[in-house]
Order: sequence, then C-alpha cells, then structure tokens
Amino acid sequence: MGEVKYTFIRKHTKKYTVKLLCSLLKVSRQGYYDWLKRRKSNRVIDSEILIDDIRKIYTEFKGRYGSPRIALELCRRGNFTSKNRVARHMQQIGLAALPWRKKKVTSRKPSSEGVAGNLVKRFLTPRPNTSYGSARLPTSLCRPVVFCIWRHGSMYFQEKL
Repeated sequence: MGEVKYTFIRKHTKKYTVKLLCSLLKVSRQGYYDWLKRRKSNRVIDSEILIDDIRKIYTEFKGRYGSPRIALELCRRGNFTSKNRVARHMQQIGLAALPWRKKKVTSRKPSSEGVAGNLVKRFLTPRPNTSYGSARLPTSLCRPVVFCIWRHGSMYFQEKL
C-alpha cells in the first residue's frame, strides 16, 4: 500500500511539496525518503530481466509464441521459470500470440447463378401454408400432405382438408 502512495508522491512533487503530499496521504516524510533510497528487490530485478527476455523471444519468433513456448525457450536458454509467470508478465506488457497458420476455407457460399430457384413458390395454392407433392399434377387431383406418423414400422399420412 505504501508503494502506491510513494509513487504518487514522486510523480506529483513538481506541483506540490513533499510535506503537503505526505500529510494528505498520511505517510511520514522520513518513510518516503527511506523508500527513495531503497534499492529494488531481487524479485523486481529478476522480473525486469525476464520481461526483457520475453520481449526478445517474442520478437525473434515474430509474435507466434505464447507463454508455454516462451517458457520452454527460456528454459533452453538457461532461465528457468514457469509458464504461468511468463503468461502473467506477457499480460502486463500487452503481448499475445498470433495465429501463424492461415485458416483453411472449408466451405464457400454458393453463387447466385448456381442456386436453383424455388419451384414450390411458382405454383399457386388454394389456401395459404399448403403445398403439393407433385408440381406436374393438376391441383384438383392433389391433396396437401401435412405430416407423416411412424407406428411400429408403418408409415401413415395425415391429410389436412
């Protein structure tokens, strides 16, 4: 928590005095000055080195490697770390793997020339929502079939009059 307050004070010392900022944020001036003199922790230094290595590998492989592959590459180069740590640092610096293969087109939309017209809509029906089984028979001989029922291997047609 103090880290955030101290960085805020450091950013705003050009406009305001350190005394005023420390009193507003309820931290001691001595604590702020001690924080300024403090050196970075080993973990922070390691993280900065790791982030530099991640950026190098990412650009070397043209952004195609994600966190698991970058972690393996780091291990090959002697910097042993987990893929979760690499993933966290990649998120922090805004890196993400790119797909490196073009997606193969498996289906295409048919062109308007190759699609057959709807033959059912060509014929007029006596009532709405009805259609006939055969388009060649006159309408007086055809009856509209609505649905079929399967019972024990036999098929029954239900007609709607």
